[in-house]
Amino acid sequence: MNYPRPLNPLLAALVLFSVPVALTVACGSIGDGDSDGSGTSGSSGNTFGGDNDASGSTRPCEGLECQQVVCENGGTTSLSGTVYAPNGTLPLYNAIVYVPNAPVEPFPTTGVTCDVCGTSPSGRPIATALTDPHGKFTLTNVPVGENIPLVIQIGKWRRQITVPSVARCTDTPLAAVETRLPRNQSEGDIPKVALTTGGADSLECFFRKLGVDQSEFTTREGTGRIHLYNGIRRDARCQRWTTQGRDRWVNRDWDECTAERINKAPWSGTNPPNADNQYRIVATNNDGVDTIKAFNGKPAATLPPATDLWGSTSGGSSGFSCAANGFTEGKRCTSSSKTWQATTNRLKDYDMVVLSCEGAENNGTKDDGARAALRDYMSAGGRVFNSHFHYTWFKNPDNNPLQATATWVNNSDRGDRTTRIDTSFAKGQAFGEWLVAADAATVDGSGNTNSEMTQLRKNVSSVASSSRRWIYEPGDNNAVKFYSFNMPLGSAAEAQCGRAVYTDIHVSSGDASGGTFPDNCTTLQNGLSNQEKALLFLMMDLSSCIQDDSAPPAAPPPVVK
Repeated sequence: MNYPRPLNPLLAALVLFSVPVALTVACGSIGDGDSDGSGTSGSSGNTFGGDNDASGSTRPCEGLECQQVVCENGGTTSLSGTVYAPNGTLPLYNAIVYVPNAPVEPFPTTGVTCDVCGTSPSGRPIATALTDPHGKFTLTNVPVGENIPLVIQIGKWRRQITVPSVARCTDTPLAAVETRLPRNQSEGDIPKVALTTGGADSLECFFRKLGVDQSEFTTREGTGRIHLYNGIRRDARCQRWTTQGRDRWVNRDWDECTAERINKAPWSGTNPPNADNQYRIVATNNDGVDTIKAFNGKPAATLPPATDLWGSTSGGSSGFSCAANGFTEGKRCTSSSKTWQATTNRLKDYDMVVLSCEGAENNGTKDDGARAALRDYMSAGGRVFNSHFHYTWFKNPDNNPLQATATWVNNSDRGDRTTRIDTSFAKGQAFGEWLVAADAATVDGSGNTNSEMTQLRKNVSSVASSSRRWIYEPGDNNAVKFYSFNMPLGSAAEAQCGRAVYTDIHVSSGDASGGTFPDNCTTLQNGLSNQEKALLFLMMDLSSCIQDDSAPPAAPPPVVK
């Protein structure tokens, strides 16, 4: 069934007053909307809206309340289905599904907002439910009749549809094509995301795999919901000349490029004489993806630098310096640099900020003003996803208050390893169950949920009590691979409305780091890897309202005037 999206939910609700009286009952009692613990919830029993005033009289029902009915033998009128990601293939946990009884208001356009769990969503819902770890929901006590509006929402992902017909005292299953999140703005609401490209983790490609249409990827001047910024990746390579097979330079480990080998007189000519074991250090001055390909009649666009996103109170430059690293400048070692201008940060224009690993800390591009701006953004309700080397926003410098969220160690490469899901808290249990259902994890004989992942790094050995561990490596003293914390740091749970996450797993490392989007996304046809599936769950959790993760989520109660 292809249900049209309602152009005016209030109009749809008003039309429903014409449903035959035989299907409705006068208002009297109110459902409490509590969850039954199974992952689904609804306005309890088969009651309908209304309450008593001070004189004891019962108020008239309003709108769709008048179409909620009492069923025989304890039955109910329900809608059921599975909520999916925009790609329509992976189910989503903790999505809100509800029937509104008033117009659903547009999201604010003024920028970041504080979204705390426990408040009812827009539209005065009269029946509510949450999806379970398999993405399934059953919405009970649904109004009977034609053209019933339905809202599906996670954070600021939101889709509104109209169910053509809901039969009395039976379940109406919904088609998967109608219960996925929107792929573009014509289908519904998508959060406004700033995404920086980088040098080792192409997270712009992850969002394409998630099912978001290419039209939604633009620069900040465009009309898309995902704005791309050019992330810097400044580094250098240690190389050795070899004559084996053919004359060429090959990349080597950094410990081979010693001062004794580099600080020597240069050779003549372009390359060294035909002798092995000549070394050099070549600085690279590359960026992440810096262009969006022309699409749908729109010209190609050059991405602004990431420093325009988080701001830089003064201009600067970044690169590799031979002298700063103890090497003599010359043919055996070459430096590189790139400059940028001072700019005011744009963080609070966005609901979420996603920072792809740059391949190095690049602290020169992240001054104290930028770091303070990121903290202010999160405290105001912003959501930030940091991949690998972006740990520097939390770890550095020594007076950074976010350093206390984890115990930090020097960066190291762990390769491909077995990771384990922390199921010691409610959402962690759901995460583990979801990964198993998504064929991204298995449960061993001891009841542990394990997932094989690739290109792991190590920077965090443990997390503070204010943080939440999600993924760790049991073979390395339980070193943490993914953790989160809520902001403002140290505030009571009910006063926190921002969130930050960090991962030591290169999520989309199979795609090219530089070049033009989306041509750099070479794995779009490969499906989602284990770590990309894990990121889907955790990215949607990052989008959701803020709550104490130790308790299971609860559906917002129905609203009765």
